[in-house]
This record gives sequence, structure tokens and C-alpha cells, in this order.
Amino acid sequence: MFLTDDELATLRHDLETQAGLDAELYQRCQLLMHKGAYDEAVRSAFVLLEERLRAAIDVEGATGVQLANQAFGANSQLAKLLAHNTNERDGLRELFAGAFRLFRNPTAHGAVNYDAADGKAIIALVNLLLRIVARASDVPAKVTFPENLETALIAAESELGAGATSRLRVFLAKAVRGGLQVDGKAQQWIAFRAYALRQ
Repeated sequence: MFLTDDELATLRHDLETQAGLDAELYQRCQLLMHKGAYDEAVRSAFVLLEERLRAAIDVEGATGVQLANQAFGANSQLAKLLAHNTNERDGLRELFAGAFRLFRNPTAHGAVNYDAADGKAIIALVNLLLRIVARASDVPAKVTFPENLETALIAAESELGAGATSRLRVFLAKAVRGGLQVDGKAQQWIAFRAYALRQ
């Protein structure tokens, strides 16, 4: 089979856009990666991550490790939305700060000479970090739901754990955004509730 240059370009584009990269990350890094400018691509990826983090916590001027520490500090609202306990919040802060220290800082202060494999792997890491930050917009604050639903979610958390309850909370928030009406005065429980929580 022979492919024309246009067909190869279309195939390459389709493969790259199907790779699951954040659209803006792909746009900022693709030409740099194709040129072999891996240091610049990594630097550009981290600039995007900084922009998204600053927007998520509504702060100006912070960069790199300082920004990661501010975004994922123990009392940070963003960290509380994304992590279920202090150990997970510490893990988020360490992951983001470590990525900035290990990969972004060297490219900001000189030539590192990343090769293609390292450049792609680091950009994939930034893509994951962007996905984590984006997840915060899906997680509703606890005050989103009426008291009776919050009581049920607290009971679910004691039975199912924080992870499952967080996913349930996200599902319910999306259902409410989609038009589901939540009755804050309802007193009757679904018949299988007790059975479902204990199985």
C-alpha cells in the first residue's frame, strides 16, 4: 500500500489527536515535538500546567514549585476537592512540586537535551496532571446538596469509603446539572438502601 504525503499527514493527525492529549497541550507542543525541540515542548507543557493551576486557585504570579505548594497545601480548597485525606493531599502536592522540580525547572534554566522518548513521557505526565486539575471542576462542594442528601452521603461514606462516595457525589452533581430535581424535604428512603449499603 502506498500513501501520499497528504494521506500520511491525515493519518498522523488522526493518531495524535486520538492519543488522549489535552487539546491545548497538543496544540502547544506538537510542532515543537515534530521539530525535535523536546526541551521547548516540555517547557511549553509546564507553562500550560501553570496557567491552569493559577486559574484553578485564582492566583496570579505564582510559578513552579511555589504554585504547586500553594495549590495543594493542606488547607487548599483544590486539594480538598481532589483528595480524600491529608495523605492524598500531601501526595498531590509532592507529585506536582516534584514534576516542576525535576522536569520544568531544568528546562527553564538551561538546555537539558531531552530525547524523543523522554519528551513524550514528560508531556504525557503533564497531560495526566492537567486531567487531575480538570477533575476539580467535576467535584461539587458539600454544600451543593440538601441536608438530607448530605446525611445519606455521609452514611454511604462510612459504608463504602471516601473514594466510592466521591464518585457518587460527582455522579449526583452531574445528574442535578442535567435536570434531576433533588427534594430537600424528602423523608422516605429508597427501599433497598439498607440492603445495598451492607452488601
